[in-house]
Amino acid sequence: MPSPMNSSSAKQPASTGPLKTPLSTEPRWIGISFILLTSLMWSTSGAFVKSPAFADMPTDERGLFLACFRAMFAGLFLLPFALRGRFTWERPMLWMVLSFAVMNITFITAMSYTTAAAAIFLQCTSAIWAPLMSLVFLKEPFSRAHRIGLIPIAFGIVLFVFWDMRPEHLIGNLLALISGVAYAGVVVTLRQLRNHNPYYLACMNNLISGLVVLPWLLSINFFTGATAPDAIHWYLAIAMGILQLGLPYVLFGFGLKRVTAGEASLLVLIEPILNPLFVWLLWSIPVMARDVWGGSFILAGLLLRYCLEYRAMRALLPK
Repeated sequence: MPSPMNSSSAKQPASTGPLKTPLSTEPRWIGISFILLTSLMWSTSGAFVKSPAFADMPTDERGLFLACFRAMFAGLFLLPFALRGRFTWERPMLWMVLSFAVMNITFITAMSYTTAAAAIFLQCTSAIWAPLMSLVFLKEPFSRAHRIGLIPIAFGIVLFVFWDMRPEHLIGNLLALISGVAYAGVVVTLRQLRNHNPYYLACMNNLISGLVVLPWLLSINFFTGATAPDAIHWYLAIAMGILQLGLPYVLFGFGLKRVTAGEASLLVLIEPILNPLFVWLLWSIPVMARDVWGGSFILAGLLLRYCLEYRAMRALLPK
C-alpha cells in the first residue's frame, strides 16, 4: 500500500527539522533507487496476505491477525528511529492514530476478501479524498490538478465496485474504499504534524493500531482456538511487518532527502502495478479484467494529477 508516510511526509525530509530542509547534494539516482526499492517492498503486501500458508485460516481472522501483528512488528522495528526525537502529544495525533487504525484493519481485511489489485488501487483513491478533506478541514484549495484527476479515478471506482457483485468481492471492495478514505485522514493529519519526527509518528501509528486489534483477537479466542496461528504464520507476520512496512519507512525517508516530493509521488505509483503482479507470479492468482480496467483508470487519474502538479511546481521555479 502507499505507506502512511508517503503522501504526507513526502512534503518533508525524514528528520525532526522543518519543512524547508534542503535536499541532499548526493546524486539523485541514489534517492531514486531508495524510492523504487521502497515501492518494491510495499508491493509485497498482496503476496503475504494471499500466501497459501494462510489458506487454513478463516478470511476475517487472517485479516485481523495480519493487521494486528504487521503493524506491531513494524512499530517495534521503527522504535529506535522514533526514540531519536522528543515525545509530544497534540490533538491531531488522536485523529491520526484512529484513521491509521481504520486504514490498517480495512486494507488488510479487504485484501483477504477481494483481489490484491482491487485492494491496492481502491486504497490509492486516497489521493482524491485527501484534498477534499483538506478543503473542508484545513481550508486548502482544491486544485485544478485534483479536479481533473478525479474524473478517471471516479470511473475506476465504479468499475471496481459494480463489475463483480459477488458478496465476498463486494465486501472487500467496500473495505478497500474505506481504507482509502481513512488513509486520506492520515495524510491530512500528518500534514498538520509535518514538523514532528516522521518516524515517531509512524511508530506511534503502527503500535497503537496493533494494540487496537489485539483485544478483538483475544475476544474470539484466536490464539487458543482450532485456527490458532502456527510458526509459519508468525514468521510471515514478522517478515511482513519488517520487510513490507517497517524497513520501507526508513528507506523512503532516505530517498526523500535526495528527490523532490513530486518525483517521489510518481515513482511510488509502480506499487499498485507490481502488487497484483507479485501475487500472480508467486501464487498463480490471475489478474481479473475488472482489475486491469478499473486500475488503469485510477492509475491514469493519479498520473494526471501528479504530472499536472509537478508541471505547476516547475513553472514556479526561477528560470
